[in-house]
Amino acid sequence: MQRSIEDRIVILGDIRIRAKSIKNYGIATKQRYYEKVYDCRTERRHFLFFDYYADVLEWKGDKRAISDSNYYDYKNSVKHFNGRHRVYKDDEGKIVSSNEEANDKDFFIGKEAYLYITTYQKDNFIFFESEAGFDIREKCKEIDKIFQ
Repeated sequence: MQRSIEDRIVILGDIRIRAKSIKNYGIATKQRYYEKVYDCRTERRHFLFFDYYADVLEWKGDKRAISDSNYYDYKNSVKHFNGRHRVYKDDEGKIVSSNEEANDKDFFIGKEAYLYITTYQKDNFIFFESEAGFDIREKCKEIDKIFQ
C-alpha cells in the first residue's frame, strides 16, 4: 500500500522534513571558495653524510570550503606575507596547520552542486554535494517519486 504524501517524511542526514511541507526543491550549482587540504607523508632524505626525515605535503584533490570573505582575507594575507600556513590532514583525519607558508595557489574558486529545499514554513535548506553525507541526486529522485 502506497503511503499518502501526508504521511511521508524525507530524511536528509539529521534533518527530517514532512513531504507535505516541501514547497520547492531541486539541484543547482553555486560558486564556492576553497582551501586546499594536503596529505602529509614522511620522506627519507640524505644531505652530505646525514640521513634525515622530512614531512612532505602533497595535494591530492582534498579541499575544504571557506566563506567568500575568508577567501579574500586569506588571499590578501598571503600576498602580504601575513603568516598564513598550509593545512593538512593528520593521522586522525583532523585538519591542522603546517609549518609551510601558504601561497595564493592554496586557495581557489570552484563550482559545486547542491540540493535545495524550501518549505511552506519559509525554511531554506541547502545540502552541498561534498558535505551532505548522502547522494543529493538520489535524494532528489526520491522526492520526485513522492510527488508523482
